[in-house]
Amino acid sequence: MQDIVEQVGTSQSNISQHLAIMRDKGVLRTRRDANRVYYRVGDLRTLEVLRMMREVFCGFGD
Repeated sequence: MQDIVEQVGTSQSNISQHLAIMRDKGVLRTRRDANRVYYRVGDLRTLEVLRMMREVFCGFGD
């Protein structure tokens, strides 16, 4: 999670709360390995939505 905290620039507790919400809603899935938690997209349609939003709002196309 420290990687996310450094990239986003907010507190670890804030990131943790957001990740928990996204996990509860099925946006993210997790896998635990010892004391590390790995996150992945829970539904690949989410990536398509993000791609479309990026195209519309940022002017980026594939």
